[in-house]
Amino acid sequence: MNNKEQNHSNTLIKITVSILLIAFGVISLIILAVNGISYTVYVPILMVSVAIATYAIISCIALGILRHIQAEPAKIHAAAKWSHIFSSGIALMILAPLIIILLSAHSVSIEIIYACFLIALSLSISLTIVGIIKFISTSRGSTSYILFQGDKCPCPKTGCSNYGNCQSCITHHKNLDTMTECERLKGKMERRNKK
Repeated sequence: MNNKEQNHSNTLIKITVSILLIAFGVISLIILAVNGISYTVYVPILMVSVAIATYAIISCIALGILRHIQAEPAKIHAAAKWSHIFSSGIALMILAPLIIILLSAHSVSIEIIYACFLIALSLSISLTIVGIIKFISTSRGSTSYILFQGDKCPCPKTGCSNYGNCQSCITHHKNLDTMTECERLKGKMERRNKK
């Protein structure tokens, strides 16, 4: 299985798990509601499953966008980290109301409940805004790599034993019957120039 197939497979797995989590939350909600269980039990289950699913789906979308950006590998890796941060912020935003539900069930004063809620909400909004801004700014910019020149290698696999060694990389990919990163990027540039 080549990298493209592996990435596609990982994305499908994340989306499938997300859908299953949402389904689990909804089914749990129905079962617990029918049995007369308190909302403080079934609503948190639903909210947590929706938050995890939202995180997975948003990070998949962000990583999908990154695959189509032509930038140096270090920038793409940094942008991927920021995508996880803003996805976490959005998931935390979904979980913030959970504080109200859980604390009100334990007879905590309304002032403390709303103070905790506002702290969680402001943290989640901050993570989301900073993450999105950094994601966009990090993934933009000019490329500093040069195709088929080892010291300016565009490959994101910096730990590979063939990294920066064009001849061994080309030989390795010929043996695997796959394209090198340089060949892939060259094809991408040629397709863009034809449009």
